[in-house]
Amino acid sequence: MIDSLTLLPMDGKPALGVGWTLILEFQFYLLCALVIIVGWQRHLLWVLGLVCVLALALEVVGLRVGHGYVLSSFNIEFLAGALAWRYRGALLRLPAWLTLPLALLLFAGLSWYLDAVASGITPRLTGLRELAGGVMGCALIAGLDRWERDRRVSASAVGRWGMRIGSASFSVYLAHLFVLATFARVGGLFVDAPVPMLGVLQAAAVMLAVWLPMQFAERIELPIYRRMSSSLTDQPALTAARAW
Repeated sequence: MIDSLTLLPMDGKPALGVGWTLILEFQFYLLCALVIIVGWQRHLLWVLGLVCVLALALEVVGLRVGHGYVLSSFNIEFLAGALAWRYRGALLRLPAWLTLPLALLLFAGLSWYLDAVASGITPRLTGLRELAGGVMGCALIAGLDRWERDRRVSASAVGRWGMRIGSASFSVYLAHLFVLATFARVGGLFVDAPVPMLGVLQAAAVMLAVWLPMQFAERIELPIYRRMSSSLTDQPALTAARAW
């Protein structure tokens, strides 16, 4: 439990199973903090690239560091995110009709590949899942951002609801497992459920995750944040308050 709460690398999954990705995120944040401390901010992409090369080398030889969390090949996806930010200007010049179908195509191909691996049809290609996931994420974000700039989707009712769900995406990530587990124990609805039922369960998870945390955020966190922001005038203190 202590390892789960502190997001330390552990043998197996944390208490909340989906939290294993948070451990990887925490490792990434620590790496970025170290890069900032030593003053290598301009070389962050090179540092991440080196980490990815080391991770792939360890995976090829079958070595694991920190139960597989330290120097994980999932750093490829973090590198993809850093590249997307670094070259966001060029990505935004790409049309949505190109990047959005590309993201969907990569998603379909990656899903097929992972299913094939799970069923033993094909051997695992080192780093392919992470590389495809990173490129897919870049294409999806670039396409949606360009779509927003061209169409102002956020001004529509559907867009506003989509943004609200997006703001609660982390809550959906943490809460959906509890919803699915509850339905699995009440009538076994999640076990071998047909696709329409899975859609209903996912919708229930989204509604719960949007309503509960957003109530807390909008009624408690945001008022506190606004009061703190209005009382601060110097930029360092304001930055610290926002980070908190």
